[in-house]
Order: sequence, then C-alpha cells, then structure tokens
Amino acid sequence: MRIVRVWIILLGMGLSVVGCAGGPQLIPVTDPTQRLEFEGLSILPPRGEGWFIAPPALRRQQGADMIVSFLKLATPPSKTHTVAATVRGGRVPISAGSRAELLQKYAQGYSEQTNRNRPVSVNISPDRTLAPDCVRYDVTVEDRGVPSYPGSVYIMDMHGFVCLHPDLPDAVIDIQYSQRRLQEDPPLALEAEGEPFVKSLLFNKLPGHSSR
Repeated sequence: MRIVRVWIILLGMGLSVVGCAGGPQLIPVTDPTQRLEFEGLSILPPRGEGWFIAPPALRRQQGADMIVSFLKLATPPSKTHTVAATVRGGRVPISAGSRAELLQKYAQGYSEQTNRNRPVSVNISPDRTLAPDCVRYDVTVEDRGVPSYPGSVYIMDMHGFVCLHPDLPDAVIDIQYSQRRLQEDPPLALEAEGEPFVKSLLFNKLPGHSSR
C-alpha cells in the first residue's frame, strides 16, 4: 500500500539545532512536555535522555510520505543498535466499508515474510485509545539483510498505532517507536519512553470538516 500525497504541514518546533557545519543537523529535544502542533494533529516528543529530531523533519515532495522522525543517541554512539520514534502520514484511496481492512493490512505490512525478514512475534488488534478507527501493533521481526553487516542477524521491534483521521477518512497516520539490534545484544527497555510518545497523538478538528 502506498501513501500517495502529503497532507500535514509543520507549524513550529520550538527546538534548538546542533550539528557540524556541512553535515547533518540534529535537533535535541529540550522539552518533552512541549506539544508539537501540526495541521490536523499534535504529538509530544519522546521522553528520556538523548532524543533528537532527525532531518529532514518534514518532507513535502509530491508523492512522498510525511515523516517526523526522532532518534535516540547512545553515549558512546552505537552502529549496531538504533532506536527511533516516528510519525508518518498521508492520503490513501479507500472504498466504503474497507476501513478496518485497510488498517489491518497496513499494520500487517510490518510482519510480512521476505527474503530478508522473518516475523518472530506479531500482535495486531483494533484499539480505540487514540481514535475510533485505529489498530495497535506490536511486531518483532528477524532481519538478515542489513547491508553494512552481511551474515549478521538483527532483531527489529516495532510498537505503535495506525489510525484514520476522524475528519479525513482517507488520511492514515502511523505512529511508532522501534529498536534494531544485533540478535546477541540485549534489548533496551523503551516502554517508559515510547508508550507516552505513541499515546500522545491527538487529532485536531479541521475547519470545514465534520467528524464521523
């Protein structure tokens, strides 16, 4: 399933920028209690130490997904263990009566078996915590195709929600936190930081639209 059109507009971040001249800039999350407002929704940044917002904070090219991505940087940095929290959004074609199927199919995309990935644990179920049309997913997959580490086995854990915007029935929002690590490395305990992030999603009423 392809998200075909960007629809969320970044209004303001209120964060400071750090980085080396000529290199990628990361924006530290200095106040995780400051809600980030977008058109149609708002979120809180992840809680905890070492979270940065990754550039580009928003991509608005025609045909590209909207992505806001946060990275958690370890000290010292690790090349084999990455932690992220993301929000993705876009408009998708949808036919009458297929809302539940659409969300289920979207979430199941994370657990599809491929030549590279093998599902280890998959839990997907309807969940109305954030909006009437949402599914919760908790998925773990085995990744044997990380380009920089041929022959190594990675574990990818993903936890989040896929929702349809109450005022825009063809607008899908996917919010998650995740970590990827070598199979032999222990996972980080991220629930205390990631769960408040995914559950901070609030949908704002859009002018000229009535909720279902």
